[in-house]
Amino acid sequence: MNTLEAIKQSLRLAKWQDQLDAMAYADLCLDMYNFEQDIISRKVISEMFPNTGKDLCQFKEDFPLTSDLINKLALLFKQPPVISLDFGKDANEQPLNQDTVDLFTEELVNKPMLNLMLLNTQRYVNLLGKVGLMPRWYDRKKKLEYYLIHRGNCFVLQDKDSPSNALAVAYRVNPLQDTYVATKQINRYEMWTDEEKSLVEINNGVPKVITSEPNPYKVIPIVWFDNVVQYDDFWREGKNPIIEANKAYNWKRALINLQIAYQTYSTLVTENYNATGEIKVGCTAYLNLQSDKIGGDLAKAYYITPDPKLELVLNTIEQFIDRLANSQGLSTAAFRQSTDFPSGYALKLSMTDIIDRNKLEKPIYTQAIKELMQTAVIVYNNDSDKQIRADGANYIVDIAEVTVDVDPIEKNRDRAMQKSLGIASSIDFIIEDNPDLTREQAIEKFERIKQENSLYVSNADEIGKELGVNDNQ
Repeated sequence: MNTLEAIKQSLRLAKWQDQLDAMAYADLCLDMYNFEQDIISRKVISEMFPNTGKDLCQFKEDFPLTSDLINKLALLFKQPPVISLDFGKDANEQPLNQDTVDLFTEELVNKPMLNLMLLNTQRYVNLLGKVGLMPRWYDRKKKLEYYLIHRGNCFVLQDKDSPSNALAVAYRVNPLQDTYVATKQINRYEMWTDEEKSLVEINNGVPKVITSEPNPYKVIPIVWFDNVVQYDDFWREGKNPIIEANKAYNWKRALINLQIAYQTYSTLVTENYNATGEIKVGCTAYLNLQSDKIGGDLAKAYYITPDPKLELVLNTIEQFIDRLANSQGLSTAAFRQSTDFPSGYALKLSMTDIIDRNKLEKPIYTQAIKELMQTAVIVYNNDSDKQIRADGANYIVDIAEVTVDVDPIEKNRDRAMQKSLGIASSIDFIIEDNPDLTREQAIEKFERIKQENSLYVSNADEIGKELGVNDNQ
């Protein structure tokens, strides 16, 4: 299938306006996450309160609820994953092809941006649904980098026999251009199939191929990440409840701010006062109000201060947010970062749901990272002047266990109790803190620590006795 046929088929299956609407909602989600909420909140308030929205916007206040929740849900990449190649060992138990392993590690793994990109990927999956990472070689910088692709900047042609897979992917390479006369959709996309790489312009749903060339990689160089397994569709449909809750929270807080203003400043009220002209009021103002009729009621003037149940309303709004956090796996205490936990174990219990959620996602991300590294090797070998000969190697991906930071003193006491009961040793704890070590490596580290302590820490035994961790197990 050539590029033009792929585009036309994709546009037939998904109306172009529907595609633009999906892109617009993804952009809205990104704006909410990046705390660019001003225009969004003003639009929501104006639509909900068409007669008073302009005045209500004066009391508008935006809150970074989206980023706060999304970031708390993403725990898998708090520590960089261990990524490597394994060719096995020779007869002397030495790793095979160590030069290739070192080149792979240096060029593709030991990059600060890789873990940052993986961390952002999990966050964007929680925000947008499925997202892709595309390894790209930048010849000017002589390095491999990763480009993040999501529904806000791409569209796909699904495989009719396997709808969760893409036969073609086109991602936007320039933003939409606006004019004063009308919004004119002039979009350029880089489109990939297994056979071709093309530059395409789509103007109001009409495609035009600018350039086309054979795909040098023979595969679409994009790996997709998600936290669920899709079977019957490529994208996840529907709106993000976190985004909708943040929008609602912002306008509800605007109403609260309005009520606070009315409660803070009293309002002057007059009765039976028919005189024209402005009444001057102030701290030292004196009013002489008289009836304009003989025998009529005397004119009155007094202040009133509304007394809405602000605390009750505010508590109701905050409970609304707590329920949202609970629905995403965060307890109220964990979401609001309470400091009232009696122990680290109590803190961990409060985060059980979110920890379990990340554990369920771990194998999905592990497989995706393996595919990402395989694709990165293909791109690197084709575009750089070096070769990573990874044929026959196993791709090793070890994502650290999701943990909750606890008080170090409490942690040491817990370990001391385990050792005194004979159910764990120092070797076990070294492996717990360094999950990438084998047991033999952990024993070597323990012996080295013991030797160094005997040489350089004269009071090591006293410290160990005090903490209860100075045995030789």
